[in-house]
Amino acid sequence: MTFIESVLEDKIPESGEFEIFFFEECNLRCVHCFQDHESKLGQSKEAILGKLQIVKDFFLMNPKKHYIMNIMGGELFQDHLLEEYLPVYSQFIQGVNDLCKQFDKEVRFNFVTNLVFEQTDKVMAWLDKHDLEFSVSYDLTGRFNTSQLEIYKKNI
Repeated sequence: MTFIESVLEDKIPESGEFEIFFFEECNLRCVHCFQDHESKLGQSKEAILGKLQIVKDFFLMNPKKHYIMNIMGGELFQDHLLEEYLPVYSQFIQGVNDLCKQFDKEVRFNFVTNLVFEQTDKVMAWLDKHDLEFSVSYDLTGRFNTSQLEIYKKNI
C-alpha cells in the first residue's frame, strides 16, 4: 500500500450512492429546475422496470457491498399517479432486491419527494409496507405557489 492509499483508506466511505430517475413529470414548477415538467418520457411500467438493467450494470462495475439508492422523478408521488405507479415502484424494488441477492449487495432505498401530494395515507402505507424512507428538499425559495405550500406544510 502506498503512502497516499494509507492516508486515504479511512476516508473512503464503506457504502456507495447512486441515483435513479424514473421520469420528469412534476406537479411543481420550481424556478431552479431544468426538467420538462410535462414530459411523460420514461413514464411507463416497461421504462421504469427497464432501469433494473442499469442497476445490474452498476453492480457489476462497482465493488462495494452497501449502497444508498436515491430514486426520484419529477415527482413520484403525485396524486394522479399513485394507483397505477405504486405497484410498479414495488416491482422495481423487488427487482433490485433480487439483484442484491444475485450479486451479494445491500441497498437502502431513499425516495425523493417534494411532499406536495394529498393522498398521504396511501403513500405512508406504501412506504411502511416496504420499510422504505423518503427525503424532502426544504429549500422553499422559488418552489411553491400558495396552495402547494399549504399542502407541503400540512404534510410536514
